[in-house]
Amino acid sequence: KSTRRLQIEKYMDSFTDKELSLMESLASGINEARNIED
Repeated sequence: KSTRRLQIEKYMDSFTDKELSLMESLASGINEARNIED
């Protein structure tokens, strides 16, 4: 895993369920935007 990914995972270890839900939505939106650009 990349250093950036490990740093993000370290932050996520301390997130609440609400914060993790926000991250999940953000990741989903990024993925959808990537698919639209292709």
